[in-house]
Amino acid sequence: MRVKHKLSSACRCYVLVIGSLGVLPVVWATGSLFADPPHVTWSLLAFLALLNGPLSIRIPSMRATISVSEGVLLTSALLFGPAAATAVAAIDGLAVSVWSRKRSAIQTLFGVGEPAICVSLASLVFYYLAGVPPLLHHVTTFGALVWPLLALIAVYFTLNTVLAGTAVWLDTRAAPLSLLRQHLPNLALDVSVSLAVAAAVIETSGSPALAIIVVLVPMLLAGYISSHHTAGRLEDTNRHLSELRQLYDSTVETLAMAIDAKDQVTHGHIRRVQLLSTRLARALGANDRDVQALEAAALLHDLGKLAVPEYILNKPGPLTPAEYEEIKKHAHVGATILSKIEFPFPVVPIVRHHHENWDGTGYPDGLKGPEIPLGARILAVIDCYDALTSDRPYRRRMTHDDALEVIHSRSARMYDPTVVEAFVQLHPAAQLENELMQRDSRVLPSRVFEVTQPPIQSVLRAVPTTSRQHNRARVTQFVATLQGNSWRDAGRAIATFIPSVLPDSVAVLFQLDSSAHQLVVMGMHQGLDARIPESIALRRGVTGWVGANKQSMLNTDAELDLGEIARMTCPPLRLCSSWPVSDRTGMAGVLTVYSPYAFSETDHILISSLVDSLPSALALPQPAI
Repeated sequence: MRVKHKLSSACRCYVLVIGSLGVLPVVWATGSLFADPPHVTWSLLAFLALLNGPLSIRIPSMRATISVSEGVLLTSALLFGPAAATAVAAIDGLAVSVWSRKRSAIQTLFGVGEPAICVSLASLVFYYLAGVPPLLHHVTTFGALVWPLLALIAVYFTLNTVLAGTAVWLDTRAAPLSLLRQHLPNLALDVSVSLAVAAAVIETSGSPALAIIVVLVPMLLAGYISSHHTAGRLEDTNRHLSELRQLYDSTVETLAMAIDAKDQVTHGHIRRVQLLSTRLARALGANDRDVQALEAAALLHDLGKLAVPEYILNKPGPLTPAEYEEIKKHAHVGATILSKIEFPFPVVPIVRHHHENWDGTGYPDGLKGPEIPLGARILAVIDCYDALTSDRPYRRRMTHDDALEVIHSRSARMYDPTVVEAFVQLHPAAQLENELMQRDSRVLPSRVFEVTQPPIQSVLRAVPTTSRQHNRARVTQFVATLQGNSWRDAGRAIATFIPSVLPDSVAVLFQLDSSAHQLVVMGMHQGLDARIPESIALRRGVTGWVGANKQSMLNTDAELDLGEIARMTCPPLRLCSSWPVSDRTGMAGVLTVYSPYAFSETDHILISSLVDSLPSALALPQPAI
């Protein structure tokens, strides 16, 4: 029975007293051996005592260990006498302390002195009752020594249990009976093995070499069998742990896919963030446990977005303050959900705090500087970088250098300067994209949200007040010409009409195809004809978002819909505004207008009046698609 490394004050005093008393029999035994050296075979037993730790036999099916020490001590006591056995006990106790490498000086003193007391007293009782000299030179039958042998074993194990158990009780204050019940199975096993060893030693005592072999060979054989069995159990355990790890990984990825099902923004965002985050963590010297935590947190950091309305998640325009407050909830919600899972790594703190700012202005808890977990500081930088270099509903992607300039500008304000500098040294750009193309990117995206201003500052279209009034009158007259038209005819007419009231603008009318979950082009300006796809999926780009959420968008980046085509027109189309077209049955289509100029409030009213009049003018019940 071993004493814990950190001891209470009462236990320290007790251990010191017992260890000091144990010095007396050790000194007596050392003097006796110098005065009367034992047979040379005793040195073999002393050597076995030094190997007590490695030769211990572990029984995996039980929480038990058969130590070689009892066999060596009994053999030494029976063959060479009390002094030799006491010396072996001291060597054994010292060896155990050396092998453990965790014992303090006072524990080592107790480990040497306590078994010396037990063995010396038990051996003296045996020889007093047996009335014989050491059995090396006095062959005796086992039957004649049964009772002295039982006394030897009883005294030894009783003293050992009481002395060591008292130390544990003083240190832990555990109930003595509970300690005894816990120790009893091991004690019974040790007693049984000791009796068998003693019997073998007595029966072969006429030949010391044979006696030692009888003890040693079975112990080594049992140790080999035990080690072989333990290795098999370890292999099974490792296989089970590997299966659990695969289950853990698949569970994490499933949760990440649930995020993507809600937040459809940029394919591969989570994978890129995971790869770069772990690279940066290793560059900063994070340990394996923190890196594994960051791997999981990178996949799950946006889990809380499941609680955010979808129209906010995928909004292709600036968030209102109220919408931004809704977005901010995702960090707390995600951490709350994940706190119910017993992760083997500190995943939850990273998820909760990945939007904290270095200067303390972040959310949800306003942590500042080193208070923010390192994993969260790393994730914040990588998440921002990937958001800046990806197409988003509210802007086109930035170049690598432009993104680094933005991150540098936020260093020491939003981000840890050390993390930022380490990230710059990684040079993550085209090389990362090539690597990700070769990886399995089943887990999809996320986004970083900020309250933004319109992405492009553009001059307003200069239109005199009289022209505005004239334009409104023209809209009324134009709508009258659409009565009974099909969607396709109306789309062509609108594409021709809009540039006359909003110079240089381009209009496209889309009709909803609910069965295919897409918006089909019904008419467009001839300048865009055949340059853009004939349909746009719901939730894709500005037009798809408006079609899915039935909310208009004003002054949004035109490239989010048109891509590079927006730059090919003359003048280039920089902004767009989009309006849902609804009838009594619900969503029917979308009208989107693209322009080189920012749409004014008057422009908004003008196009809104056109859109409001379309349902009554068009033949909505039987659209011609």
